[in-house]
Amino acid sequence: MTFSNPEWAMKHILEKGGSAYLPVSMATLNLKLGKLHEIVGAPAFERKVFLSWRTSCEEQFGWLR
Repeated sequence: MTFSNPEWAMKHILEKGGSAYLPVSMATLNLKLGKLHEIVGAPAFERKVFLSWRTSCEEQFGWLR
């Protein structure tokens, strides 16, 4: 089964079982609660995140500065 959204994948796994590569930030709480389990030794994937914006928007979104 394939999901284009990690939230849908996690919901499915929590309800029906299975395995998936999920973002650590998304899985952390369920790992702590014991609802998900990390597979030790599984390859890790890193994804770069980029942000671009128009300088004219800086006033509207102060956190861009």
